[in-house]
Amino acid sequence: MEKIHITDKKIFFTSDLHFGHRNVIKFCNRPFVDMKEMGEKLIKNWNDTITNEDIVFVLGDTFWFNDSQAIKKVLEQLNGEKIYFIPGNHDDFEKYYRVMDNERYVFCKDIVVLFTQKLEIWLSHYPMMTWPHRVSKNCFQLFGHIHSKEGITEGVDQDLPLHKNQFDVGCDYWDYKPVSLERVLNLQVS
Repeated sequence: MEKIHITDKKIFFTSDLHFGHRNVIKFCNRPFVDMKEMGEKLIKNWNDTITNEDIVFVLGDTFWFNDSQAIKKVLEQLNGEKIYFIPGNHDDFEKYYRVMDNERYVFCKDIVVLFTQKLEIWLSHYPMMTWPHRVSKNCFQLFGHIHSKEGITEGVDQDLPLHKNQFDVGCDYWDYKPVSLERVLNLQVS
């Protein structure tokens, strides 16, 4: 586990982009014809949402391939002042290190605790059963992995007993766009 403090930047989250994964289109019923279209749309959505002053946390499963040059080509197109990567079950950070050799990219441990001015946010690729301070109204857990969609009614994860302060930030749920911290927090009050 590692701790990160960010107090003066706009923060966004996403997960399970699966760049280069042909079968995710079918498995998750994504609205794309092929991998090329999916990759182009994911990059466009990212850049329409994120500025070069924003911070982004990617909670796993970014790429489905290990081609260093292809990874670099995608990353160079993405906006953001700093991008933090938390490993997912399909990530191979050893391969990513070869191309992400500047301070813009940060490789994190499996669990990150993000502290903002008023919040404590536990980040991981997987939904957690419990975490410290989870009963506090200022403590949240954000995750990906389950590829949920709004109103999901089937699948092995559709009936997970999620806590009221726990939210899926996977791109499948958020129309294939990163989601702001403010928007996630609005879910708690709704």
